[in-house]
Amino acid sequence: MTLGKGIGGGVPLAALLATQKAACFEHGDQGGTFNGNPLMCAAGLAVLGEVGKPEFLKSALEAGIFLESELQKLSARHGLGEVRGRGLLLALDLKLPIGCRDRGTGIESGLLLNSHAGRCAALHAGAPMSRARRFPK
Repeated sequence: MTLGKGIGGGVPLAALLATQKAACFEHGDQGGTFNGNPLMCAAGLAVLGEVGKPEFLKSALEAGIFLESELQKLSARHGLGEVRGRGLLLALDLKLPIGCRDRGTGIESGLLLNSHAGRCAALHAGAPMSRARRFPK
C-alpha cells in the first residue's frame, strides 16, 4: 500500500507499506521526490501525532457530514445530481459538461476547483477554509 499527500501534511513525504512476503524493495531502493529526509520525516511524525488524537477524527467526521449535507442542499436547490463519495472525499454531479473550464473559479474563496470527470467538480479546501465560508445561496 502506498501513502502520500496527507502523511506529510503538505510537505513531500510518502510511504510504501508491505508485508515481508510481498516486499520487493530493500531499504533505500526506492528513490524520488517523496523520499524521507530528516525534515520531512519530522513533519510526518508531527502529522501522525495530530491525526492519532481522538478529537482529530471526531472533527474530520463532523466536517464530512457537514460537507455532504451542504452539497445535498446545494444539489436540491439547483436541480443538480447526486453527491458521491465518503467522508471528505466527495463529488457533486453538476449534470453539466463543465470539463476544466471553471478550474480557477473558486480561488478567491479559498477553494481549488478541478474537474476530473466531465460533469463533476472536485473541491479541494486548503488550510484557510472553514465552516464560516459556506456555499453561495
